[in-house]
Amino acid sequence: MAEPKWLSAEEMRAWQAFLAAGALYTSKSGLTYQITQLEKAGLARRGSWPGDVRGVVAALTDAGRRRLEQAAPGHVAAVRGLLIDVLTGEQLAAVADGLGEVARRLGAATDD
Repeated sequence: MAEPKWLSAEEMRAWQAFLAAGALYTSKSGLTYQITQLEKAGLARRGSWPGDVRGVVAALTDAGRRRLEQAAPGHVAAVRGLLIDVLTGEQLAAVADGLGEVARRLGAATDD
């Protein structure tokens, strides 16, 4: 099997901006639900944040890490095929810049 072609820093910036501006990031309650499901499947565990009783840390278990390693090559291939490889470098930078700004403004609006 060929080694996956992982995303460069600029490609990752565009992908993350795309996710954020498309509101694909989840809410806090949605994240809590997802972590609960991962815990039930034995793929993650929760713990307290040192020094802050309000904070919670979620970490992958060994099984979760193995599952991530199995899924990552297919995921990065899909990201490349659907977004990264269909754009020129200039277009990719424009997407990352533009959607990054949208995400910053959306984030600022929800922080009020």
